[in-house]
Amino acid sequence: MGAIERLSVSIDKDSRRKLELLRDRSNFSTSECIRHLIDLGYTLFRENEVDSETLKAWVDLLAKKEHVILDIEYFKVIFSEVEKIEDEEFWEKIRKVAISHAIEFRVRGVSSVEEVLNLMEKTNCFEVKKMLSNTYSLIPIDFSSKKFLKVTLEEIFKNLGFHVRIEEGYGKLIVMDMSE
Repeated sequence: MGAIERLSVSIDKDSRRKLELLRDRSNFSTSECIRHLIDLGYTLFRENEVDSETLKAWVDLLAKKEHVILDIEYFKVIFSEVEKIEDEEFWEKIRKVAISHAIEFRVRGVSSVEEVLNLMEKTNCFEVKKMLSNTYSLIPIDFSSKKFLKVTLEEIFKNLGFHVRIEEGYGKLIVMDMSE
């Protein structure tokens, strides 16, 4: 560690409470805790260009152990097989999982098609490009996941009460919010 420089900052009560909680849980001094947070912030925002909204979504998804990190190559292999499945019982199970996601979105207060797509984009399964005020292009990380994504999104939107039309392009899905 280089020379230590004193720095004075102003924080509100909520930030102070959070800092004290972090300090107490980590057993670091306040100064050590702040240095670690600066280092973490620098690593995330500068080196990886991760915005705070995405980081919060990742922590929320992973910390509760309801989601996993999966190497992209495994993802591609798995979904190349999933797309071949014709068994309606399998796709019905996928729809049931999507219904549980719709319930989670409702509990979180998600109130638009765009919010659903932006939250789901944080899972890195697809990238969202807004084309018009009510039309979105979804570019999957692998074309073999299109059917899975379409079935999942249709069920989520249906259970949230959003009137949405999803069209398949060659390498993308077009989502049109028909509610407007």
